[in-house]
Amino acid sequence: MTHFNIALSVNNDIQYKIVYDLHLFDKITTNYYGIIECIKDDFEYLCDEKYIQKKEDKGEIFLYNTKYKFLFHNETPEYPILSQLKIKYYTRIQAFRACLQNPKNSVTFYLMRHNTNQGDLLELKHILKDCYPKLNYQIIPLFLHHFIARNTLKLLGFSEHDLEMDRLNYWYG
Repeated sequence: MTHFNIALSVNNDIQYKIVYDLHLFDKITTNYYGIIECIKDDFEYLCDEKYIQKKEDKGEIFLYNTKYKFLFHNETPEYPILSQLKIKYYTRIQAFRACLQNPKNSVTFYLMRHNTNQGDLLELKHILKDCYPKLNYQIIPLFLHHFIARNTLKLLGFSEHDLEMDRLNYWYG
């Protein structure tokens, strides 16, 4: 399980709405490699109906992206309709891209993941550099307890042999 949030410090004024819209991943349970693929794909498949399915957990039904293994928390299958989901996230994606493409911005990403340090973030750093070469950023890893990580990875559809689960098992057995 990974939570990937953004804090923005800007040399010029920015409207509150734009800052709010930057929280692209805050209402989605994500995973490290899914984030990398999503950024590499330029968010093309985030709301693609080909990859959106219903997923049930403890009696609650959520929308689930099968390509990236993302779970949309605040989006129930009844609301919004998929077209509304696309519009909502299109706005957030546009604001996110604009923020990352502006060289005046200094961006801090907060990445919540189990047992992660800067050396574990090389793939993410490479994809950010490739996709946003002028981006001035830092990534701050935050600790996520392994019990929470294991349960969430299982909810996201990871098996015991997926890379992220293997990494978790390496550290915690």
